[in-house]
Amino acid sequence: MQFSISESFHSFTASSLTLVIVSILVTESDCDGFQRWKRQEEEIVIEEDVIGQICDFGTATLINSCSWTVPNNSHPTVRWRVAQGSQEFWLGGPGRDHTLLDTSGGYAYFETSYQQPQQSPFSSGRWSQDNGNLKQSNGSGVYSSGHGIKNNRHPSPSYSSSSSSSSKSDEIIRPLITNFPLFQIDKEFSRNKIPVPDFSLFQSVNISDTGPQGLCMSFFYIIDGLSTDSLQVLLMDMKSNYNRTLIEFNDITDEQWKKSEILYTYADVHKIAFKANAKKLSDPERSFRGYIAIDDIEFKQIEPKILNKEVESCKGHCTFEAGLCAWSNQDDDDDFDWKVGRGSQNLFTGPTRDFSSFGNNEISGGYVYIDSAYPRRPGDRAQLLSPIMNPTSDNMPLCLKFAVHMYGNGVGSLRVLIRYASGDETIPDQLLWEMSGESGNSWHVAQVPISSPVLSYQIVFEGEIGSNSLGVIALDNIAFNEDECPDRIQRNGDCTFDENMCFWTNPGPFHRLDDFDWLRQFSLGTIEPRYDHTKRSTEGYFINLSGDQPHRGGTRAWLLSPEFVPQSTVPKCMTFQYYMFERTIDSAGPSLGSLRIYVKTITDNGDEVSLIWRLNNHQGQRWRKAKIPILIGQDLQPPLQNYQIIIEGIWGDGRVGTIALDDISFYNGNCTTYPPKAMAVFGECAFDRDLCGYRNQSGKAQSANNLPSKATHLERNKNPNRISISKDSITWKLATATNRPANLQDHTFRAPIGYVYFDVFNQNQIQYPILRSPEFQPKEDIGRCVSFWFTPFGRGDSTVLSVYVITSDSKDGSNQLSEDGGEDGAQNNGNPKASKGQSNGSQGLETKTLVWRITTRKLESIKPEWIYAQVSVAMETPYRIQFEGEAMDGGFALDDITYYEGSCRTRPIEAAVAVPIEPAETELRE
Repeated sequence: MQFSISESFHSFTASSLTLVIVSILVTESDCDGFQRWKRQEEEIVIEEDVIGQICDFGTATLINSCSWTVPNNSHPTVRWRVAQGSQEFWLGGPGRDHTLLDTSGGYAYFETSYQQPQQSPFSSGRWSQDNGNLKQSNGSGVYSSGHGIKNNRHPSPSYSSSSSSSSKSDEIIRPLITNFPLFQIDKEFSRNKIPVPDFSLFQSVNISDTGPQGLCMSFFYIIDGLSTDSLQVLLMDMKSNYNRTLIEFNDITDEQWKKSEILYTYADVHKIAFKANAKKLSDPERSFRGYIAIDDIEFKQIEPKILNKEVESCKGHCTFEAGLCAWSNQDDDDDFDWKVGRGSQNLFTGPTRDFSSFGNNEISGGYVYIDSAYPRRPGDRAQLLSPIMNPTSDNMPLCLKFAVHMYGNGVGSLRVLIRYASGDETIPDQLLWEMSGESGNSWHVAQVPISSPVLSYQIVFEGEIGSNSLGVIALDNIAFNEDECPDRIQRNGDCTFDENMCFWTNPGPFHRLDDFDWLRQFSLGTIEPRYDHTKRSTEGYFINLSGDQPHRGGTRAWLLSPEFVPQSTVPKCMTFQYYMFERTIDSAGPSLGSLRIYVKTITDNGDEVSLIWRLNNHQGQRWRKAKIPILIGQDLQPPLQNYQIIIEGIWGDGRVGTIALDDISFYNGNCTTYPPKAMAVFGECAFDRDLCGYRNQSGKAQSANNLPSKATHLERNKNPNRISISKDSITWKLATATNRPANLQDHTFRAPIGYVYFDVFNQNQIQYPILRSPEFQPKEDIGRCVSFWFTPFGRGDSTVLSVYVITSDSKDGSNQLSEDGGEDGAQNNGNPKASKGQSNGSQGLETKTLVWRITTRKLESIKPEWIYAQVSVAMETPYRIQFEGEAMDGGFALDDITYYEGSCRTRPIEAAVAVPIEPAETELRE
């Protein structure tokens, strides 16, 4: 049977309309659904068909929502849907599902964007507008109109169609199989009628109690886009409407599916719900497209018969409601065992109940504990061992989270150790985390990053008895998830900044390393960031680049880590959250500043600083993840000496914004730099502090057949292709606040300093300043693209800038650089000295090949503007890049030199070398 609502519907009130818009066309099967809802008001119906099933949301034309639904009172458009990757650019969601990794597989997603309607987007075609009402042709020349929502699944009450398919009112909307447009809200109807929510729920069927063993729930998720906020997994009690958050995710996953597992127990009928949260409507980023998606949802019952065996589902997770799960007590090498309990028998020790029920007025739950009462003695140890865990990924460690309760004035210590399955019993356990002393009669959540990219391992909880018999240490809700997380105890360089600076320090003024300080602070609410990353609240702390007083562009602040001691050849990975937001960007471009990470190695010959990560200017109005392998040198190896990490913040010309950091963490693993554009490249230089290993070499070397008549610095040798070079010449110089070209800001972030230049004015002869790079090692079958920014200035119309490739026939590979005391790579303005190129001052032969050349005749030099340049270099032997000027009345400036793997087209095209230039050999004269 089928019926439609009559036109008299228009006389209903707005609230009545809200109740019925969920479904208008009703079939006989739909009536069954209405009856079922009515029964649920009287008694809770338990449907456990989710247990043991994987919901992959189907494929192709068979996509479906399994048994997952949206609540009946959900907004008609701002809600979860099921779709597939082929609809990515039309409706939203990721381009591929997780199950099939293609465009046909299904998934569930929530489009987080919403833009306030301003006017009807339809002015032609099948749609028309009449007195604020939308009309749609049904293909037969018949139009329907009225106040309400137009949609194929839930059409307006005044719209009828004999060809529309039926739907249960609580089903997820499936735009894939529709032939009609998406929801469009009539202008008059939408005004203050249906509030637009900031979230949407996607819920399971009713599930009975889990039993003491619990359910293991696993799923994959993606969070992407400016308008997204977070994804929560909720446990919803069906009798009391009580909701508990089981887990929450806030970070963008950059279109990559991430896995999560949750082991939970509950003693009553409940549902599991995914709550997708969008930015607030008042947030300008809410109008930008974004989505939160899930796929491959699975529930597994943990059977009692396999409780003490190793299983892959929720491996290592335990709530201790039914025993130790797959954890076990150490057989020997300790003094006693951990026990399972449900509440302390002593008023002055131990928890009153387990972590999940603590403070929630629940009576179910257990935990594992050690008690210092008789017959225990001070110093006794008990070890609890996890199952053997698989090696972690280089790019993704595990985050171990657990609840800990340490109460009683005789409490000793709790340690978290990692035991590698190397087969060598002489290798000691490695300490990851430690806490000592009483922490009050409350449960606390702790977290520890776990990484072992080579070997399998076990996690060991070691409890030690304290000074007297009044002390209990309890553990509960142990869980592992793929994620980076800073150590909550804040050791080994990890820091959330909620308690203190964790031994990260600003250098003192007497060191003369920077200009101002990083500040630890909480959010002021009105100034970005509006909350920290750890707690996502105004109560959390982070570090911020000080903006309390005016700073000129180019001023910098350093933050030094504790000293690290290399413990293995496996590199460390540093992760943190950064916030780089510029409130206003003028027509000249972004000018916020820069965030950089250096490694300072501590050697007998002094300190050496290596850049490993850098990011410039505005990156967005949210916290974003960074990841850096601690590798230095051209061959990218872990430091062999003790080292420190330097966090450098530099203000640009704008200084109207925020550069902030939070949640610093370190773990073992050769991770991939993230974001990729932040990866530092050997040989690159922004010239903000020094020449980065580039060296001045005075003089000019060119073909003997093309010598200028006034080349007093050049002497023809007997070999017509060999030229002698003296040192007396103009050099490239770093721009300073008092010595720089007029009205020229640097390219990086428009600071008044931060580039290198040469200028020649009123000279009687042509000057040839030369700037030479460090030596590059060739890569087999891989070329290199040299890119840089340049600008000409001055009155001369024949000023020239050239790029040469320099190779040497000397056996030791020395670069033959002059030691004339000019501004070179050793200049560091009081910083720890930078790495130098080799120079022995001895004579040697070099071959130079011209690859790029431009003159000011082809450029506008009256008003200097930065111009992008690039050129390919392909060499089979070690080489250097040489920037060479030629001028009598003018100059050039350079900035932001960097290198990319692979070839590239020469830019600008005017600089292309059409005919190969015969290489010339040069010889350095002392």
